[in-house]
Amino acid sequence: MTGRTPERWTYRSVRAAFTGDYAAPALLHGTLAALALMVASVAAGTRYFRRAGA
Repeated sequence: MTGRTPERWTYRSVRAAFTGDYAAPALLHGTLAALALMVASVAAGTRYFRRAGA
């Protein structure tokens, strides 16, 4: 299952952007993976704060 983790997609996305390959599929996949992780993290954080009464 090498290469199927969201972190690896994000790393490849950064590498593609750094080398100027903005049309690379890795850039799109990495960006989508990073956005999905961000949404999941914010949702989980909001849920935990609401449960804690903070």
